[in-house]
Amino acid sequence: MCTLNQECDVVFLCRDRMAVFWQSIQDHLYSLLVNATEHTFVVERAVVGLLRLTIRLLRRDEIAAQV
Repeated sequence: MCTLNQECDVVFLCRDRMAVFWQSIQDHLYSLLVNATEHTFVVERAVVGLLRLTIRLLRRDEIAAQV
């Protein structure tokens, strides 16, 4: 759980290098959400983290198409 929040925080702090981190973050969040069998706190945090990242990433032209 803590790692998930830390991943999102690192991406927010390193906005200029966000493209480097985006694919691994995307894969991690995708696997958490796709493999979820029930609603848990971790799934909730993954969704919130994804929404937070999406809001910020849509402002960056080089990543917006991937989001």
